[in-house]
Amino acid sequence: MQRLLAFAALFQLALGATKYSCVFDCYLFKDKGSARGYLEYACDPAVETDCCTYTKCIAQANSLYGGLICPGAISDEPDHAEGFAQYHVGLAETVADQYPRNKFFLYSDNTSTAYTHAACPTPSCGCFGTGCSSGACQTVGTHTLGN
Repeated sequence: MQRLLAFAALFQLALGATKYSCVFDCYLFKDKGSARGYLEYACDPAVETDCCTYTKCIAQANSLYGGLICPGAISDEPDHAEGFAQYHVGLAETVADQYPRNKFFLYSDNTSTAYTHAACPTPSCGCFGTGCSSGACQTVGTHTLGN
């Protein structure tokens, strides 16, 4: 059984199984409240050209809360006058430590070696909704990102 699991992990690595980090902040976007946290998503940079774009994180954050808190697309409008959704992609895995109660790894215990974490050469961020100030991104931990 252990050999089978080891083979499966090597097979995933051979396929280019890569994971990326995203910090999201959905503030009063939907009528059910707000959420802020860290999540990981799988993306193969050999096949997908958008692994390091913040738009890759939108659907991931939306599905975490069943579409009740975060938007499903950039074209969505916030329910509240001050609502916004902000995403930062391509940060180091250690950023997860800043969200001890709201971090979502690809594997619940974050010990799997099936995926290799990748940091983007240039982290991507974006903010949309009426609560954003000119689409500007805010500071995430020690990381200050521009548009």
